[in-house]
Parts: sequence; structure tokens; C-alpha cells
Amino acid sequence: MNMPPGSQSAYPAPRAPVSSSAQPATVLQGQGEPAANPRQAWSVLSLLLLILVACAITIPLVRTSDFFIMEQQPANFSQGSARLQLTFGLIFAIAGVICLRYSKLAWDTARHVNIMLWLFLLWCLLSVAWSPYPIVTIKRVVQQVGLVLLGLTLTLPFVPRHLLERAVWWTSMIILVASVLVTLVLPQMSIDTVHGYAWRGITWHKNTLGGIAALSVVLWLVALSRRWCTPMVGIFGLLFSVIMLALAKSSTAMLTAGIGITAWGLSRPLPIASEYHLRSIILLALTMVASLGLLVFVLFNGHLPTFADLAAPVAAIFRKSPDLTGRSDLWMLVMQNVRQHLWTGIGYGAFWLNVGSPSQYVIDALHWIPLQAHNGYLDLLNETGVIGLSLAIGVLLFHAGSLLRLTLGGSDTAPFHWAIFAIIVISNLSESQIFNGLMFQNILLLLSIVLVARERADMHKQQVLSALASLKTQDTAR
Repeated sequence: MNMPPGSQSAYPAPRAPVSSSAQPATVLQGQGEPAANPRQAWSVLSLLLLILVACAITIPLVRTSDFFIMEQQPANFSQGSARLQLTFGLIFAIAGVICLRYSKLAWDTARHVNIMLWLFLLWCLLSVAWSPYPIVTIKRVVQQVGLVLLGLTLTLPFVPRHLLERAVWWTSMIILVASVLVTLVLPQMSIDTVHGYAWRGITWHKNTLGGIAALSVVLWLVALSRRWCTPMVGIFGLLFSVIMLALAKSSTAMLTAGIGITAWGLSRPLPIASEYHLRSIILLALTMVASLGLLVFVLFNGHLPTFADLAAPVAAIFRKSPDLTGRSDLWMLVMQNVRQHLWTGIGYGAFWLNVGSPSQYVIDALHWIPLQAHNGYLDLLNETGVIGLSLAIGVLLFHAGSLLRLTLGGSDTAPFHWAIFAIIVISNLSESQIFNGLMFQNILLLLSIVLVARERADMHKQQVLSALASLKTQDTAR
């Protein structure tokens, strides 16, 4: 990183890979940072950011004033939710003030953030020109930028590195425990009798509660590995999360829980010197087995496997149809709109706005009111076109590359981010949360992208400093 003479203190030193319980680094003076009592600044800001992240995660998930409403009334959603706008407006305003207060530190992280994310958001903003609801599109872009600002505050050098992990861990457990209590007191409001008496607790849907339980399973494994709790407490929390996952009866959540655990486990450092060599051998072996299975399928069936062929075994396990419980009908209807604006999309966030919106023909055909295509990638294609979907995939690929670099560098936070990434990428084949406003998974994804960008920049800086120190040592020796 090139820096002008005399301005080295304008950039933060890399955050050392230590646990969140360690004492924070001393904050630099003269660059917009507090000069006195860095421990106090660390504790106050950390508590504030913990509350902001917990609120950002919880509020979109939990039914509040609508808890006693069994069915949503048909209405156009173009005006948005006043409750969400007020709450997140305050969260984003506080995050913006913090970023301005530490502007040089925030900017140093912002310029390392996934370049594809900025291009995607720019394209979404450009879609205002052809969106049937330009105000809605602008609001959606502002929401994504606001989440990035919140992520930037988590990268400040005096904020604990594992704050996001702890915030999601505690928040998920609070939601699960509250769901149990509310279900015991008000079962008629918390159990979905339409879907086999599945629990939804205080959340909007059984899939939502299942998704929280799935993430909680992974986070209890993280907590046990980091010794954030005693083994007895950790095992109890893990079993409780698994039970809640089962009570939610969400096939998607069960699958994503397994995927998240696998991603977290494979990306953890192994206690042997040749860990990455071993993983390469395992990956090669799995590739060979998959290739052999593909060859056998073609020999017996005479064609490459279709989506229905691949989905049938998994669907049979969970007693679902290969079309993912009728989602294929919804997808075909959405594709009718995609064909009308294939390259540009109808406009970011401007399709699923309930009655009277461009999705009205879907409502008329299905005789119920869907608010998503139940496929995040199809929704991106519909709203942002081929160009927008390509940029969004570029965001995910860039993020995966950053995670791979962190993993190879021995980062202790990479497994957690890998788990989030795997859960989101896979679950959005049947749900639609990725880059979708203030949805739970989208919040986690954007915060993860910013945190990974900061850590990757710190790791690169450490490698450069180590190389320079090594060269200096060699010159001294000569």
C-alpha cells in the first residue's frame, strides 16, 4: 500500500488474530481517534455495535405488532414498513456517524471491500431509470449501503474481531428460547397447523425458525471450539438447537445445517503439517467419485442428469416432490416476466410488492400471494437482469476467493465465514434472501463480506511487512 510521507499513522495497524477477549490495541492519536482511555472507547463502542448488530438481525425476523394477525391482509408494499424504516434508519445513521468519526479507518477498509459488490450496487442504482417503482429501488440500494456502513464499524481496530460471531450466537439463542416460551403460552399463534404442526415461534415462518436453529447449531460448534463456554453448556446448547431444528420441520434448514457444519469443519486448520495437501487429496478423491458416478448414470440412462434426477433422491428423503414442493410452477411464471427484460431486469426490488404490483399476474395464476420466487438467483435475474445476476455471482466468487486466501493464511475466523457463505449460497436455491433488502441472510452476507475484506487486507499487510523485515535482516547480515 503506497502512503504519502508522514501519513503512516493515518492507516490502522493490522488487527492481530487474537480472541475477542484480548485487550484491544492502543488507538492512534491525531487521526480522528480518541486519544485518551482506549479501553473505555473499546467497551462503549463494542457494546453499542453489539446492540446495533443484534437489532439488525432480530427485527426483520420477529413478529411484533403483527404477532396476533393470523393472515396478512392484501396490500401494496411499495411504501414499505414504517417500523423497519424507522429502526434501520436509526441503525444506519449511528453507523454512519461512527464511520465519519473514524473516517480514515473506515475509508481504508471501504477501498478493500469486494469491488464486485460496489459494481453490483451501482448497477442496482442505475436500474432506477427503468424501474416501475424508482423510490422502492432507491430505498433498497440505500439499505445495502447502510449494511455496508454497519460492517465498516465492525472493522475498527478497537472492536473485537469475533463480535459478529458472538452477536449472532447470542441473538439466535435468545430467539430460540423466546420461541419456546411463546409456543408454550400461545401455541395457536406459534405453531403452523397447515405444515404439519411445525413450530415457527416468534418468527414469521417455520423456515425462518429452522434457519435460525441451523445457524445456531454451527455457532455452538464455533463456541465449543473457541472455549467460549464449558463443554456441558456447549453440548446442551447444541442439543437444544438441534431439537428446535427438528421442531421447525424445515427441510431446507436441515440441509443447510449439514452444509454449514461441513463447510465449517473442512475449513478449520487440521493439527498436521500437511493439512492443505491432505485436503487437496480429499478433494481430488471426491471429484473422482463424482466423475465415476456421473459416468455410471450416463451409461445406464443415456443422458446427463437433469435437475429432477438430482433432486429426486434428496426430495425422497424429506418426502418432497422433485420440483421443491411446487416451486417450479412459480418459477415458470416468473420466467415470463424475465423474458420481457432479460438483460436489464424490471428494476431492483420492484417486482414482489404484493397486490397491484408487477407480480399481480403471478397472484392471479396461483390464487395466493407469494412475496418471492423462492429462488434468490431467479429473483436477481428478474429484478436486475443478466447483467445484475452476473455481477452478483461475481460478488460471491470474489468473496469465495478472499475466504480461500484467509483459509490458506490460517485465519481463525475463516471457518465461520465459510459456514455463512455455504448456507446462504445453497439455501437461496429454494429461498430468496440474497441481496434482498433487510433479509436475515443478506445482512449476514454483507457484514461477512466487509469483515473478510478487512482481514484479507490486514493479512496482506502483515505478509508485506514480514517480507520487508526479512529483506532488512538479510541486508544486515551481509
